[in-house]
This record gives sequence, C-alpha cells and structure tokens, in this order.
Amino acid sequence: MSSRVHDIINTVGSHEVGALNTAWAKHIANGAMAIEDFDNYLLVEIGRDFTPTDDDTVLQCKVLTDSTKKGYLATTVEEEHLLQIGDLKEDYRDFYNAAGEMVRITDVDAQKNVRFETSAFSLNSGLSEAKRGYVAHFDPSTRKYIVSDPNSPHASYSGAANKFEVVDVDTDLGYAFDIPTIRLMSI
Repeated sequence: MSSRVHDIINTVGSHEVGALNTAWAKHIANGAMAIEDFDNYLLVEIGRDFTPTDDDTVLQCKVLTDSTKKGYLATTVEEEHLLQIGDLKEDYRDFYNAAGEMVRITDVDAQKNVRFETSAFSLNSGLSEAKRGYVAHFDPSTRKYIVSDPNSPHASYSGAANKFEVVDVDTDLGYAFDIPTIRLMSI
C-alpha cells in the first residue's frame, strides 16, 4: 500500500533546470508575480493586466505566448529554497514557479551575450544532437527552446524576437543531475 508521503519521498522531480551564467545580466527590479505554474529558465512575457488584482502596480508574468513578442527569462534562485530533512533532499528538478509567487525576471536583451543553461530544449527535425554554433529560439507551444542548424533553421526561427546561439552542450549542471543541458547565449 502507498501513501502521499511515500510518493513525495520517492518521487524525483521532473521540472526543467537551468543556471544563469552571466554576472552582469540585467534583472527587472522586484520581479513579477506568476499567474500560472511554469518551470525556471523559460521565456515569459510581463505585463500588468493579465489578471485583475487589488494592486495594479504588481508586474505579472506568464509563459511567452507568441515567439514574435519580446520574452524575458525566468531565473528564480533555487538555492535559497533547497531543503534537506534526513535522507530526503530536494534538487533543482523539484522546483518550479507557482502561480502567485514572485519570480526573478532577467532581460536577456538588455546586455547582449547573456548566457544561461537549460534542460528545456528539443532538436529541430533532421538533427540528432545539439552542437556549438547552432541557433535556438523559444517555442511557446512546447515550452522548450528549439535547436536548429543555422543553415536550415526551424520555420519560426526567423520571426522569433529572442534568438540564441548554442555555446555549449552537456554542461556541468546537466552532469550533476544526469540530464541533457545546453548553454545558450542571447544574440
């Protein structure tokens, strides 16, 4: 027989992981309140009118809905929340941004060459692996970055507002959690 506690103790999280690799990245002051659940290191859109609130000065965010719109990177810091109780230990795969929580927002276009790692990626059709020098853009429908050969990019790459270059594959963060990751740089 099982229980919720048993499931919690024995279930490893399946959320996307990432890390911001640029110290000079520009963050939006005070962040934004999530209006939906989403994983870290995805692109989001920000605004004040997504859902009515008592305080219209609170910036809100949700996963980017249109790749032709400017997106901002959700980069909430997980280290502040890591929990260990006896043998039970959380890791980065257990974390996500929940509706109603404040999210750290990074403007990847404010400084060119902002770098970050992410496990939220897929390969364009015809590719079997990601390589340095490939390009990527965020696909709102899958909530992943699509990696493409720059000589034959995905159909929606040219119209994407946020474009990235793959600058590393199988990063240290990925090794730590035994999941594939790539490092992207804003271009």
